[in-house]
Amino acid sequence: MTILRLLPLQLAVVMVATWFCGWVAQRLRQPRVIGEIAGGILLGPVALGRLLPAMTTILFRPDRLQGMEYVSNVGLVAFLFLVGSELELRELARDVRRVAATTAGSMLLPFALGALISPLLLRHYGVEPAKTGVFVIFLAVAMSITALPVLARILSDREAMGRPVDAEVAQQSLLSAAMNDALAWCVLAALLAVLHGGGAAEIMVRLGLLLAFTLLMTEVVRPQLRRVSLPDGLWWVVLIVLPAASAWVTNALGIHLFFGAFLAGMCVPRERVQGKVEHLFRGVSAWTLPAFFALTGLRMRPELFHAGGWGDLLLVLAAAVTGKVAGAMLGARAMGTAWPAALRIGVLLNTRGLVELIVLNAGYREGILNAPVFTLLVCMAVITTAMTGPLLDLTTRRNVM
Repeated sequence: MTILRLLPLQLAVVMVATWFCGWVAQRLRQPRVIGEIAGGILLGPVALGRLLPAMTTILFRPDRLQGMEYVSNVGLVAFLFLVGSELELRELARDVRRVAATTAGSMLLPFALGALISPLLLRHYGVEPAKTGVFVIFLAVAMSITALPVLARILSDREAMGRPVDAEVAQQSLLSAAMNDALAWCVLAALLAVLHGGGAAEIMVRLGLLLAFTLLMTEVVRPQLRRVSLPDGLWWVVLIVLPAASAWVTNALGIHLFFGAFLAGMCVPRERVQGKVEHLFRGVSAWTLPAFFALTGLRMRPELFHAGGWGDLLLVLAAAVTGKVAGAMLGARAMGTAWPAALRIGVLLNTRGLVELIVLNAGYREGILNAPVFTLLVCMAVITTAMTGPLLDLTTRRNVM
């Protein structure tokens, strides 16, 4: 069976699994994306590969996944373009000191803890010797991620259920998550540029081209898009072509396409994305991102947990949760936020979700992460995101807030 003939069947199975698990997650008062991620994981060796190995071989053999990779990339470009467009830079400027302190705490402490535990993971699982330094930095950055879109969804869901988070806490958490995302993407883009470079001169050229393209987008394209007046039809063309072209450029520079799509989103006027265009991109990502979740599940290795991996998972979770919650809480408190509100901000910024999975998959494709470490970090991303709502409920019941 050719890849083109197999692809519709693959996508149909993926859609049924992820949408059903998303529906279950909603009934459990979790964000739908948690269920969709779980559905993708269940299609891999964790569940389907054990129960129906013949079906997995037919549908998801490694040499038959090229079509799903293409679909996944379309979903990532659409999703990250929306993430970038949701950054309210003007809001950041209004309370920059408080947001900067919270962001710094929520990134620096988990970054340090990630670097601290990396030698242990290297000793247990190893990576290519040439990529050891990159692995340490990548792991530290992965620990520091906060998922802005999932965080926003958790806040809106709680409001709809009559359990809203305090407006000031929600605003500060969202702005800190936005700054966190922007900084994390920049660090990862630079890291991938270094990884793809050869000698020192080639690395500097690659970083220089990345910086030049970023400045072109932020200092030329962004102001022009805010000044120009175009018919609606031309805006549709711009908003579809721009993320695709930007993603292509960064991919050609040796950086992942995620940075280009995110950068394009930051450059467009927010009011131009709202409405029909936003619905289009959300629709595209809703139909294509399940392929990304399935690919994530297929890369996981359940045998890790038969060889003492549970202890390493607990270590990774302890570093990730302690770093995020304590770091954000201390950063917010340093700027005068009350302890209860600071704790709530820390709990919210512990949300990693889909953004973390995008980063981890990029690391896996680049050979920075091997399958066991990838499996550990995916589990960490899912667990830390799923615990956000229950932790908020727990602290509320104990009158911590």
